[in-house]
Amino acid sequence: MKLIPIILCLSLASACKDSTKDNAQKKTGSVASAATVKEAAAKPVAAKTPTASPAPVATVGAWKKIPNVHGLQADVPNGVTPNGIGGAAGFHTKDDRFGFTIREIKGDALNTNFKQAQKDAKEIFFKKWVSKSETDDGWILSYTSSKLDNEANEVGTNYSFEVRRVIAGTTYKCYGAIADKEGLKNVIDSCNSIRKN
Repeated sequence: MKLIPIILCLSLASACKDSTKDNAQKKTGSVASAATVKEAAAKPVAAKTPTASPAPVATVGAWKKIPNVHGLQADVPNGVTPNGIGGAAGFHTKDDRFGFTIREIKGDALNTNFKQAQKDAKEIFFKKWVSKSETDDGWILSYTSSKLDNEANEVGTNYSFEVRRVIAGTTYKCYGAIADKEGLKNVIDSCNSIRKN
């Protein structure tokens, strides 16, 4: 008859022990859960790297990275030759029917305006204007100029051009001289196509 109270006490003790264990687990679980949330909040969120917009469809030839300058590409005719490593940034062809050089404009040259650019063009081997127009961020000039041999004798005519533009906040001049008038459209279109990679 005395067994019943003993069994009852043992049962109650076991229940109390289980209850204490459950409470401890719940407490530990909530602490772990809080720590996990805190850890997640502390982890830095990776910044998204901005990507350049895809290049438009090439109309001159194909998009190519411009050599000897960082981060620029141009739509140029197929088969053009990149200027040599360490040389001027740009492209050329052996027959001189296509070619341009691009360089960043810095210092006082940034203050040059359209009127002054025309005056400057007339100072070097200038013959006659082909076209000249002011644009939103610069200008486009094309003109005939004297072609000289190695001894500075005039042996013909070149078709010179200068395109000044602002590309991604930086001012550039794309310029050169080619062998025929028909090539002017391609070189000017290529200069106007230059964009960030």
